[in-house]
Amino acid sequence: MDKSRQEVNFEEGDEVWLNIKKIWLLKGLSHKFLGPYAGPFKVLEKKNPNIYKLELLENLGVHPIFNVSLLKPVSRDASRLN
Repeated sequence: MDKSRQEVNFEEGDEVWLNIKKIWLLKGLSHKFLGPYAGPFKVLEKKNPNIYKLELLENLGVHPIFNVSLLKPVSRDASRLN
């Protein structure tokens, strides 16, 4: 068991930040201007404990299903993660 790994569990309707550092975005969108995280996005469906479907903006041009390792919970007291 990896001690540095945190158990994260999201439910439908939760809001999450999406780590976009390793995601290819549509031409014209730059990681430099977006920062390391995009969102917040709503969780639409929990496929299994590690896979979630998000409600994404259409202009991101990526498939809406992501591994939990790319997601971070939205903190209600923080206005912006970046």
